[in-house]
Amino acid sequence: QRQMCIRDSATTTVGTSTTTVINTFAKASYRSAKYFISISDATNSRYEIVEANVTHNGSDAFISTFGSVSNYGGSGGLATFTAAISGSNVEVRVTNITADSTVFKFQRIALDV
Repeated sequence: QRQMCIRDSATTTVGTSTTTVINTFAKASYRSAKYFISISDATNSRYEIVEANVTHNGSDAFISTFGSVSNYGGSGGLATFTAAISGSNVEVRVTNITADSTVFKFQRIALDV
């Protein structure tokens, strides 16, 4: 029986406000993925959880974030997320609102092409 999805968990620390890749998946294997992302900026006592859906058409990748809950009072949240295709992978990218060390813990469910 063919596996229809794969579940994965990881932690990535980003210490810059430049756009950084936090996760990738093979575009030939997976059409889309759902992420549950916990964000921790302990330096500034800021915390957030957000969901993200990612899909692609083979040449472009698309992402939508929603359901954010945070103790940060500013507009937007602790980071912005983008998605892109690079070579044979879909990349999930993040841009922090600060250059302070920020920890991203996530659970990903990836669905077959």
